[in-house]
Amino acid sequence: MAQATKTRRGYGTGSLRIIGRSWVGSWYAPDGRKLMRKVGPARTPGERDGLTKSQAEERFRKMRGAEQSRTATERVTMAEAGEELSRRLEIRGRKKSHRMTVASDLRNHIAPFFAGTELDKIEPRTVERYIALKLKTLAPKTVRNHLNTMHSVFELGMRMGWCQRNPVKLADRPVIKTTETRIKFLDQPELEKLLALPYPDDAFGQIEPTLYLTAAMTGLR
Repeated sequence: MAQATKTRRGYGTGSLRIIGRSWVGSWYAPDGRKLMRKVGPARTPGERDGLTKSQAEERFRKMRGAEQSRTATERVTMAEAGEELSRRLEIRGRKKSHRMTVASDLRNHIAPFFAGTELDKIEPRTVERYIALKLKTLAPKTVRNHLNTMHSVFELGMRMGWCQRNPVKLADRPVIKTTETRIKFLDQPELEKLLALPYPDDAFGQIEPTLYLTAAMTGLR
């Protein structure tokens, strides 16, 4: 059975160990994936073959740097980032109704508008064009819900290195106008008139005036 020899490393730099006759490195990518790569053959004690510990460390460092650079320059579209957001919402245990709404907004509205545009290329003015277009057919509250989904996509994109900023934060959002609903109460003459009306001569009709009086006297809605 092959023995595994592990070298102690600084926090966040992964681990480098000898498995069998090879140096093997492992570390976590920004998206949470655990990566494991063969660094090279390990040097046999007393021989000049393979890599020494310091040589393996240097090669391992370059491998991690190359992987991080590749991830940082990865071109991800709104549709691709949206799919990743939906996957993470499921992992985090968000309600099915919420996940279905997010997926529907992305599939039917957000992704088609941005088409194949890379996440890092989307500007605040592009988001505002989206808002202007959707306000022609959708309510402001619905459009704001779309923006909340887009905001989550860009926040995920920044954590993953797919974009450098969140343009939704810089875009002007539609204002939802709140209208005050005035509740009308019956005054005393109106209540008396209501109670004096003729009601059907049945079981409910016999108690109907009492129900109205109880509601008026107790403030029931």
